[in-house]
Amino acid sequence: MTSTSGEVKTSCVPDRRWKCSGCNELWDDNVILFQCGCQKCGSMNLEIVRLEQQTSSGQKMSGGSNKSSHELLRTPSTEVSALVNVPRRLARQALQFAGGDVNAACRNLLLCTLDPSGAPPFVVLAKSELASIGGISQEMALELLNKYDNDVERCKQELMKGIFEEEILWDNEGREVVKPRVQKNEEAVECAICCDDASPGQAIILGQCSHTFCIKCLKSHINTCMNSGTTLIGCPAQCGAEISQAELREVVGMDYFQKIDRRALERVVELDPSLHFCPTADCSNIVCWTGEEDGLPICNCNLCNRSSCLVCGVSPYHKKITCDQHRQLNTAESDADRAANEKAFQEYVARSNIRVCPRCKNAVVKSSGCNKMKCRCGYRFCYVCLVENALCGHTPSSHGFIDNLSGRGDFSNLKDKRSPT
Repeated sequence: MTSTSGEVKTSCVPDRRWKCSGCNELWDDNVILFQCGCQKCGSMNLEIVRLEQQTSSGQKMSGGSNKSSHELLRTPSTEVSALVNVPRRLARQALQFAGGDVNAACRNLLLCTLDPSGAPPFVVLAKSELASIGGISQEMALELLNKYDNDVERCKQELMKGIFEEEILWDNEGREVVKPRVQKNEEAVECAICCDDASPGQAIILGQCSHTFCIKCLKSHINTCMNSGTTLIGCPAQCGAEISQAELREVVGMDYFQKIDRRALERVVELDPSLHFCPTADCSNIVCWTGEEDGLPICNCNLCNRSSCLVCGVSPYHKKITCDQHRQLNTAESDADRAANEKAFQEYVARSNIRVCPRCKNAVVKSSGCNKMKCRCGYRFCYVCLVENALCGHTPSSHGFIDNLSGRGDFSNLKDKRSPT
């Protein structure tokens, strides 16, 4: 079969097989086309490989060894194009759709051959994903793609918007009824808070209790609840009903709604001792660990990609030692580091032109003049040997001290043993 932009060759090429990661058996394309997995161990984790030589005529295709296979060595689009026999353009589309996964891209391209419409592989993959996400038919997914020029992300947004805005109910006779999740007034109504008339579409009728409020008053009520720390926001009439998630989203918008939703989730984590936030700062992931019966308290976070301890928060996780042992080891290392840093600092000070005031311990540097120093704290000393009041003889006794604050000379009590300040 000659491959075009919308066709994929279905026959298994001699140098392509699917290797089971569990038992290393090799299989042809049928395990993918019919989604039956490894015929030996049942695993669905199959990796596509290129064979350097064909299997012998007497050897079963399913029983081949992986010794003659090797990992894919060329660029991903080149491998996908060669293995599935499609143009590079389609290979790149499939890789982009599969997040760069060569196995997934080849698998999706092969599955496209089962689509009866004969559409290009990209369209087949896109409409299958939209159908699975939104619960719609393949025909409706194709219409959505045509409407938005094959923009899959835009189609997903429209589907999610529809899911948020509508809910499916059933009447007493079992017939399906679709109604908006947020009920707005169709005619002018009086707000139960401000008692003003709200024009059509400017008030919301709460689904649980049917109380009606204008959007402005309802938004003010939600903000007040949020500022007071309330996570479950109820009807302003205090009837016991709660404002639904869809109603909150309609009133405050998606950005503020996400803050409300996150705060409610944080409240749940606070109340449930088995739930823990990822110890990494600014990571929003939440994991479950109930205690030693669940194994080691390791958080292998799939958001920040860091391994941390759920008990002491250390990252990376302290393997083969307990939290206390790690803390003691870390304390000993910290003490040793501080001692080493202090020693290095003292050695540096001794080599440099820096002196440390014996009283306030601040660093002092002499820019010019004699060796009689007066620190900003008022303490007087010799810059050479640090003797108090400079009675060591490194400078003449008639020299005074320069006050670092006023800039004037200080000649008081030059022969006293103690600094006057």
